[in-house]
Amino acid sequence: MIPLSSIFNSNTLIVSFDELKYFTKVKTLNEVFQSCSALEYVNFENVTTLNGLVCRYCNKMKSVYLPKVTTITGYYQFSDCSSLESVIIDNLSTMSGGQFLRFCSKHKWTVWRVSALPSVTRNTNWQAIPGSIYVNDELYDSFKAMTLNGGGSASYITGKVKKLSSFATDYPDVVLPEKVVL
Repeated sequence: MIPLSSIFNSNTLIVSFDELKYFTKVKTLNEVFQSCSALEYVNFENVTTLNGLVCRYCNKMKSVYLPKVTTITGYYQFSDCSSLESVIIDNLSTMSGGQFLRFCSKHKWTVWRVSALPSVTRNTNWQAIPGSIYVNDELYDSFKAMTLNGGGSASYITGKVKKLSSFATDYPDVVLPEKVVL
């Protein structure tokens, strides 16, 4: 069996990959599109788990929508994506590993529309998530006070966390997709 990473890694011709939606049994991705320098879009609609290096060095990608991802593990999932400006995550429950958005110099915001505070391990490098992190208003205080599994404080994200209700004021030209509820 050939892993997907062997097929797509470092491909310089793929610009858009909507076809992933047809692979309904592919739920976990690891290193699939790493270093695909022309890649601008991937349809992640069936994916539930991201392991490391999913789209690292995809320098043309501007936004990512993860409607069904519940688990993010490993390192550098979208790091070093120099054009990445935004990420929307609807159902994240566990985040371990780190450097999720490291060196994404144009990144402005991440929206976490989760229904409960996710489990985040202490080795998750929150400092490497640039820009603001918008969370559901009812979870705002919990995010601000969150502690990390394995001990430790997440106090360094305090200045990044904002209420989702302020998103429309901060970004009036952005229309968020309807939230996917699992």
